[in-house]
Amino acid sequence: MNTVVNFTAFRKEKQQQYEREALKDFSLELLGRHYRHLAKGLKSLPGYPLEPAEEHCYDMAVEAFLIGSSYSKFAKYGETPEEIMQRSKRELDALAAQLFFHLNQPMGEAAPFLEDTLRELTQEYVTTWWLEGYSKGTQRNKTRAKR
Repeated sequence: MNTVVNFTAFRKEKQQQYEREALKDFSLELLGRHYRHLAKGLKSLPGYPLEPAEEHCYDMAVEAFLIGSSYSKFAKYGETPEEIMQRSKRELDALAAQLFFHLNQPMGEAAPFLEDTLRELTQEYVTTWWLEGYSKGTQRNKTRAKR
């Protein structure tokens, strides 16, 4: 008997399996350190409440880490990290915009320079986590290639 394969379900299962493997390299200690760095920048903004930001920042860090990890496969083809980051630019910009939108809500109508500062903080945060995922992904790919 032939079996019918649902490719979307198969692809989704493979992606979930890859993400579980990638998250084994995710550091909660590093997550706390990067969030504290972001929170220090947010504290410099006048009257900014930090409580609602923490959980959303954690979610964006995990997403950026997984994106960097998944795009690390292009390193074995000789692409530089900058070229690979350009491949994932749309996804990174979407994550940074989502984080900016969420963090900007408590501020309401703020001065443009405060929004620029917040935009830079969110872009730096997402990029840092993308680079962390990228480096862990390339390490995992190198060890997989040695087997």
